[in-house]
Amino acid sequence: MSELNSNYLDEKLRLTQTAILEAVNQGFSEQYQRISKIEEDLSALTTSVDRFAKIFTDLNQEVIVLRQQLRDAEIKLEKLVPQNKAA
Repeated sequence: MSELNSNYLDEKLRLTQTAILEAVNQGFSEQYQRISKIEEDLSALTTSVDRFAKIFTDLNQEVIVLRQQLRDAEIKLEKLVPQNKAA
């Protein structure tokens, strides 16, 4: 009877350990899925940030060009104003 009890307890322990391992594995699987989703979201966000950075860089270049054009126009205007006063 003692051996039967021991076998029963061993089997119960094995089943309990198996259930615990399955639960732990399921938890790891769920966490892995969450991490994968976060990585995907982060990748998409990084791509968006890169796009915005390029847009802002391009706009900054346009502002630099426009400022230079404005300076050139101001210089031309300054050259024209004295000519008009003399005439």
